[in-house]
Amino acid sequence: MTTLIRPASSSFPVGAPTLTDFELLPTNGLQGVWEFLEGSGTAVADLSGISGPATITPGGGAWATGGFALDGSSSVILLPISALNNYTWAAVFKGDASGGASQGVVASCASPYSTSGNNLLWQKSNDQFYHQRVSSAGNNSAATGAAAGASGAFCPVLASASGNAFDVLQLATGNVGTYSAAGTMTPGALSVFLGRNAASTGPGYSYVKGTIAYFIAWNRQLSGAVVTPGVPSERQKVLTWLRTKMAARSITI
Repeated sequence: MTTLIRPASSSFPVGAPTLTDFELLPTNGLQGVWEFLEGSGTAVADLSGISGPATITPGGGAWATGGFALDGSSSVILLPISALNNYTWAAVFKGDASGGASQGVVASCASPYSTSGNNLLWQKSNDQFYHQRVSSAGNNSAATGAAAGASGAFCPVLASASGNAFDVLQLATGNVGTYSAAGTMTPGALSVFLGRNAASTGPGYSYVKGTIAYFIAWNRQLSGAVVTPGVPSERQKVLTWLRTKMAARSITI
């Protein structure tokens, strides 16, 4: 059975657009939708009902306006999903400039605390998003694609992988970066983390400082471009859906 993921019309602010079929989230391969609305506790509900709640590790971060604020030093969120060679991650994230020039990992997948086969979505200098593979500790490519975001604001970003082909897309502007990875993934399902690299050593180890408002995962690469007028691509649908949901929080992306 196909589950349609749409907010209730009663959640829309006055004047917000209603959803049409064009604006539904793609559900083929959907693993979960975590929207960080709880405001307290360590469990983050999965709106889709597919995979279940994410778990915030105790001791770091705090609930904040718009989502959960990762503290840049100890915050980790474990998602009840795994990733293989093909996936898409969509997030709404606001970096905190005090996190430093290389702010850290928004999302990663790896065997827990492994030093090889890590895939990373990370943010640098508060407005650049990178998506890459770290094939071994200390082996971090400088050829990673980057997608500029909006400094200090909530930014919708999408990262996808198909085998060794990576891309990262700043959904609101259409800025895109691509990357052809070296090495191969660690065999088997890889745990997905938010807030830091899953590896205990190696590049991208730093925690990230900023607020996460949404995280959505699919077990395949979504199709299409975002900035093609009149073409309802899967990625365009994700952006429209996220904009509608964030508008209900009085936040524009």
